[in-house]
Amino acid sequence: MFSLNFLHYSIGIGFLILVGFLSYAAISLSKALKNLTSILDKINDVVEDADELKNFIKSGVLNLINMFLKKKQPAKRAADSKGGDNDE
Repeated sequence: MFSLNFLHYSIGIGFLILVGFLSYAAISLSKALKNLTSILDKINDVVEDADELKNFIKSGVLNLINMFLKKKQPAKRAADSKGGDNDE
């Protein structure tokens, strides 16, 4: 009977050690995933800032092109009104 009680206690202690190890592993995994989440949030913020910067640069370039074309057009119209080649 003593050996059977010893076996039950050994199994119980082994089970408690296993549960403790699994709990520790779950907590460690939780902390690692929490750190990963914060890193991914920071990366997402950087990507959003890069997209905003790209859109800002693109709109600035388009505005410069538009301003350049608007400056060119009045000069061309003035030349046409002075008697350039008209098909009329």
